[in-house]
Amino acid sequence: MTQAFNIALILVGDELLSGRRRDAHLPHFAGVFAARGLNLRQVWVVGDGREDIARVLGDSRRLHCPVLCCGGIGATPDDQTRQAAAEAFGSPLEIHEAGRHLLESLYRERTYPHRIRMVEF
Repeated sequence: MTQAFNIALILVGDELLSGRRRDAHLPHFAGVFAARGLNLRQVWVVGDGREDIARVLGDSRRLHCPVLCCGGIGATPDDQTRQAAAEAFGSPLEIHEAGRHLLESLYRERTYPHRIRMVEF
Protein backbone atom coordinates (compact mmCIF):
# COMPACT_ATOMS: atom_id res chain seq x y z
CA MET A 1 0.00 0.00 0.00
CA THR A 2 1.29 3.47 -0.88
CA GLN A 3 1.69 6.06 1.86
CA ALA A 4 -0.48 9.15 1.36
CA PHE A 5 1.39 12.29 0.39
CA ASN A 6 1.02 14.98 3.08
CA ILE A 7 -0.01 18.56 2.45
CA ALA A 8 -0.92 21.44 4.80
CA LEU A 9 -3.12 24.52 4.55
CA ILE A 10 -2.88 28.03 6.03
CA LEU A 11 -6.05 30.12 6.03
CA VAL A 12 -5.38 33.85 6.39
CA GLY A 13 -7.83 36.53 7.44
CA ASP A 14 -9.04 38.49 10.43
CA GLU A 15 -12.57 38.00 9.08
CA LEU A 16 -12.21 34.23 9.59
CA LEU A 17 -11.10 34.62 13.21
CA SER A 18 -13.86 37.10 14.02
CA GLY A 19 -16.57 34.95 12.45
CA ARG A 20 -17.58 37.70 10.01
CA ARG A 21 -16.86 35.32 7.14
CA ARG A 22 -17.22 31.57 6.90
CA ASP A 23 -14.21 29.86 5.38
CA ALA A 24 -14.88 27.94 2.17
CA HIS A 25 -11.28 26.97 1.46
CA LEU A 26 -10.96 24.12 3.97
CA PRO A 27 -13.93 22.03 2.79
CA HIS A 28 -13.04 22.69 -0.85
CA PHE A 29 -9.38 21.75 -0.53
CA ALA A 30 -10.07 18.81 1.77
CA GLY A 31 -12.20 17.33 -1.02
CA VAL A 32 -9.68 18.18 -3.74
CA PHE A 33 -6.81 16.68 -1.73
CA ALA A 34 -8.72 13.51 -0.83
CA ALA A 35 -9.72 12.97 -4.47
CA ARG A 36 -6.03 13.06 -5.38
CA GLY A 37 -4.87 10.77 -2.57
CA LEU A 38 -3.34 13.60 -0.55
CA ASN A 39 -3.45 13.60 3.24
CA LEU A 40 -4.37 17.00 4.74
CA ARG A 41 -1.92 16.91 7.62
CA GLN A 42 -2.50 20.24 9.29
CA VAL A 43 -4.52 23.45 8.99
CA TRP A 44 -3.77 26.82 10.55
CA VAL A 45 -6.10 29.82 10.73
CA VAL A 46 -4.22 33.06 11.26
CA GLY A 47 -5.15 36.74 11.20
CA ASP A 48 -3.87 39.33 8.76
CA GLY A 49 -0.87 40.44 10.84
CA ARG A 50 2.48 40.03 9.13
CA GLU A 51 4.25 38.80 12.26
CA ASP A 52 1.64 36.07 12.85
CA ILE A 53 1.64 34.96 9.22
CA ALA A 54 5.46 34.82 9.18
CA ARG A 55 5.49 32.74 12.38
CA VAL A 56 2.98 30.21 11.03
CA LEU A 57 4.79 29.99 7.68
CA GLY A 58 8.04 29.43 9.55
CA ASP A 59 6.42 26.74 11.70
CA SER A 60 5.03 25.06 8.59
CA ARG A 61 8.54 24.39 7.32
CA ARG A 62 8.98 21.74 10.01
CA LEU A 63 6.26 19.61 8.41
CA HIS A 64 8.48 18.87 5.39
CA CYS A 65 5.51 18.91 3.03
CA PRO A 66 3.91 21.41 0.64
CA VAL A 67 1.84 24.15 2.27
CA LEU A 68 -0.89 26.14 0.52
CA CYS A 69 -1.83 29.56 1.80
CA CYS A 70 -5.39 30.81 1.13
CA GLY A 71 -6.97 34.17 1.74
CA GLY A 72 -5.13 37.42 2.23
CA ILE A 73 -3.61 37.04 -1.23
CA GLY A 74 -4.40 39.37 -4.08
CA ALA A 75 -4.27 42.97 -5.07
CA THR A 76 -5.58 44.23 -1.75
CA PRO A 77 -3.47 47.11 -0.43
CA ASP A 78 -3.46 45.79 3.15
CA ASP A 79 -2.30 42.23 2.36
CA GLN A 80 0.82 41.22 4.27
CA THR A 81 1.10 37.57 3.19
CA ARG A 82 3.83 37.95 0.59
CA GLN A 83 5.96 40.10 2.87
CA ALA A 84 5.47 37.60 5.70
CA ALA A 85 6.52 34.73 3.43
CA ALA A 86 9.61 36.65 2.35
CA GLU A 87 10.51 37.20 6.01
CA ALA A 88 9.79 33.59 7.01
CA PHE A 89 11.93 32.17 4.20
CA GLY A 90 14.63 34.86 4.19
CA SER A 91 14.06 35.84 0.56
CA PRO A 92 13.39 39.29 -0.89
CA LEU A 93 10.25 39.99 -2.89
CA GLU A 94 10.80 40.57 -6.59
CA ILE A 95 8.48 41.41 -9.46
CA HIS A 96 8.12 38.50 -11.91
CA GLU A 97 8.82 40.18 -15.25
CA ALA A 98 6.60 37.96 -17.42
CA GLY A 99 3.80 38.49 -14.91
CA ARG A 100 4.35 42.26 -14.99
CA HIS A 101 4.06 42.28 -18.78
CA LEU A 102 0.90 40.19 -18.66
CA LEU A 103 -0.75 42.44 -16.06
CA GLU A 104 0.23 45.58 -17.96
CA SER A 105 -1.24 44.14 -21.17
CA LEU A 106 -4.50 43.32 -19.40
CA TYR A 107 -4.91 46.33 -17.08
CA ARG A 108 -2.62 48.99 -18.54
CA GLU A 109 -2.33 51.88 -16.06
CA ARG A 110 -4.72 50.13 -13.64
CA THR A 111 -1.92 47.62 -12.98
CA TYR A 112 -0.51 50.15 -10.52
CA PRO A 113 -0.33 50.55 -7.59
CA HIS A 114 -2.12 47.39 -6.35
CA ARG A 115 -2.52 44.77 -9.07
CA ILE A 116 1.23 44.63 -9.63
CA ARG A 117 1.49 43.04 -6.18
CA MET A 118 -0.05 39.86 -7.64
CA VAL A 119 3.26 39.14 -9.39
CA GLU A 120 5.55 39.85 -6.45
CA PHE A 121 7.29 36.61 -5.58
